[in-house]
Amino acid sequence: MPPPTTAAELQQFHCATNWMRAGLVDYSRVARPLQERLDSALAGTNKTKRAAAGIQLDLAMEELESFEAVKNLLAHSATLTYPDPSKQLVVMSDASDSGWGLVVSQVDQWKPQVPIQQQDHELLICMVVVGG
Repeated sequence: MPPPTTAAELQQFHCATNWMRAGLVDYSRVARPLQERLDSALAGTNKTKRAAAGIQLDLAMEELESFEAVKNLLAHSATLTYPDPSKQLVVMSDASDSGWGLVVSQVDQWKPQVPIQQQDHELLICMVVVGG
């Protein structure tokens, strides 16, 4: 996927990746240069796709690196599945003074004699909050 050349293309990329943000670790920080560029490109306009289509972009090196990093996050994001009531639900959590984490998965054929980390898990959700 080539880098966006108009504000409309950047806006579309940002909207699409923002929709996936819950599964992309550190998305806000990684995408910040692109969001800042989009905000500055659309400043003084009504921020519609039509207005954005007429604004040409030449991304700076930091913005190109951000674009590639967001694509990399997408390419390496965890694949989530839909809950299946016939499978064993597994909830794992961890917390400390600096944050918390939660993983919810499901196991098709739960084996009580096999350690949890050796079971065949299908990821349902993974959340981490740092500093909260």
